[in-house]
Parts: sequence; C-alpha cells; structure tokens
Amino acid sequence: MSISVIGPTFKDLAENVNKNIANISYIFIGRSAGYIGGSLLGGTLFDCMNPLLLLAFSMLVTAFGMFAIPFCNQALLLTLFMSSIGMSMGVLDTETCH
Repeated sequence: MSISVIGPTFKDLAENVNKNIANISYIFIGRSAGYIGGSLLGGTLFDCMNPLLLLAFSMLVTAFGMFAIPFCNQALLLTLFMSSIGMSMGVLDTETCH
C-alpha cells in the first residue's frame, strides 16, 4: 500500500509544495534510488544485526514517512521522505525474501 499511495495523492502533494505535477515527478526517482540503496543496505545489515530488530526499525521508518508526507510543504523535504520510505521498503523486501 505504501508503494502505490503516491498515485491518487500526486496532485495533492504537488499543491502542498506549490509546484506543478510535472515539477515534482523527481519524487519517483528519489523513492526508487532509496529502494535500491535500501536493498543493498538491507542485505548487508541482515548479516550484522538482529533481523527482527531490523524489520521493526524499517517498518517504523516507513510508518513515520507515510505519516509525515502530507505535512511536507517543501519539495526537497518531500523527496527526502519519499527516499527514506523507498529505503525502508527496500530493506523490508530484501529481508522478507532472504
């Protein structure tokens, strides 16, 4: 659900940051870059720490990011939150398939 929530809310997110829809399309790139980084980081961290703790932390980061996104009023902040959600989702997907 957290991956697909951008589609229906994309216009509202653009209005929150006072940008045109075409001008904030880079949040998809931020989320994808975070996902790739999270997948790489998750595979490494899985071997170094408690997997349940890692999963819990990743879920908390995802939940916090999903909660904070509607309150973003700057495009850079929105991109950072989207990147953190992508990173935590990459960790979650890597860990659940490991």
